[in-house]
Amino acid sequence: MDEMDLKLLIEQPVWQQVLEIYTELIVQAGQERSEEDQGTRWTQRIAELDQIDGEELSSIHGQLIALGWLTFQLEDRNAGLMYRITTAGKKASEQAKKAVREQDQSAAA
Repeated sequence: MDEMDLKLLIEQPVWQQVLEIYTELIVQAGQERSEEDQGTRWTQRIAELDQIDGEELSSIHGQLIALGWLTFQLEDRNAGLMYRITTAGKKASEQAKKAVREQDQSAAA
């Protein structure tokens, strides 16, 4: 991830929020599976988010997919599209959180 992508993520806290929600959903999906059924975990698309309309949320999904931080697959006719945060998305999310903490500490000093 380059510095511009990190800056973009820091400047778009809603993007960070979406990545964190997918991280939590994937963890929950893993906890609901049996040991034999472990593997790549996918979850339903986030359909709504407080104070974000559906059109903006769709745009956020598109941006995160374009940056390689979120991926999707067509599961089947019933489940439809399933999503998961990528390894790059997890790394970007962690780096953004760390950078925000450092900025907050510098501002407080």
